[in-house]
Amino acid sequence: MQAMDDLTLLREYAANNSEPAFEVLVSRYVHLVHSAAMPQVRDPHLADEVTQAVFIILARKAGRLGSRTILAGCLFKTTRFVALAQIRGAARRRQHDREATMQSEHQLSTTDEPWEELSPMLDEALMKLGEKDRQAVILRYFEERNLAEVGRALGAGEDAARMRINRALEKLRKVLTKRGMKLTTTAIAGAVSANSIQAAPMELASSVTTVAIAGGSNATTSTLTLVKGTLKMMTWIKVRTAMGLAASVLLAAGISTVTVSTVLRAQETQAVQQQATPNADSLVGIGAMLRADGTYPRIVQIVKGGPADRDGRLKANDHIAAVAQGDAAFVDCANTGLREVVEMIRGKEGTTVRLQVIPAVAADPAQREVISLVRAKVMLPPAGSPDGDSP
Repeated sequence: MQAMDDLTLLREYAANNSEPAFEVLVSRYVHLVHSAAMPQVRDPHLADEVTQAVFIILARKAGRLGSRTILAGCLFKTTRFVALAQIRGAARRRQHDREATMQSEHQLSTTDEPWEELSPMLDEALMKLGEKDRQAVILRYFEERNLAEVGRALGAGEDAARMRINRALEKLRKVLTKRGMKLTTTAIAGAVSANSIQAAPMELASSVTTVAIAGGSNATTSTLTLVKGTLKMMTWIKVRTAMGLAASVLLAAGISTVTVSTVLRAQETQAVQQQATPNADSLVGIGAMLRADGTYPRIVQIVKGGPADRDGRLKANDHIAAVAQGDAAFVDCANTGLREVVEMIRGKEGTTVRLQVIPAVAADPAQREVISLVRAKVMLPPAGSPDGDSP
């Protein structure tokens, strides 16, 4: 069994519900998944739950994974989705925002200074890489595969694998530089290789296997909720991507895309609101609707009665250049996903968020205005309001 490759084990499990096959897969990747979850959720117990949810999802999708799937990359990506769902869920259930989560960072301290700096931002930076670049980095530095093995997994030779990894490290360096981290590609590679995988709790692999092969039927309610939320998020992203491609095809054919774009934005807004606070008409934030618009997200609407509206300085068509939690350092929003910006702006009621804003009326695009706002409950705008994501 140990000599079987990942996809053979997945097929064996999917076809025969083979517990030994799935157990081998868990033993191979439980440390990778748990290590990828920890920098995001910053809590060992939450990381355990994320790990459990990831393998439940793997068990459910085992028979549908393609023959070219690189399991390490697939699990890393799924871990990010689950962790994001966990962060949002924990915030709703326990009124626990990013600032409180970051307080546990000292428990994860290490003597490796580059890793201390790199760890909190690594998963986000990796997700900005292309699929094959990300897989190459994960195989080389997380899985500790040699260049020949990386090349075979990617369908390329050893030299091509080396070149791809070097390019990927350079892209990572540029992404991290935008976040204020000045590390060389050598330092990044060394820190990731030495610290990226930490041993998961000894008993976790056994419990993960037992629960996952049962389809999650004996999982906790919170874990099942996490799995459901993650699957919904992943489905929504696939639908959005497919509709975006359809819109591009229509545009290339010279056909009007107004209707397609409107439907796409409406579905996106609906999904965002459902994930923010299911069956609710309010959330905690600053009261501004955002939309992706080039390098920085743009304000498309100020929600009446919210913190931004009462403050009066933030205006429609302003762009958000950076976000800071309280007195912490600003995090640059250049080329950052809209959801990630929204998650940074949202938080616990009564806490402060600072924004670096590019005013819509600014003559110089380099101009920045700092606006501090105290988060409060905001009533979501009614249907028919400008489409966007609401922090």
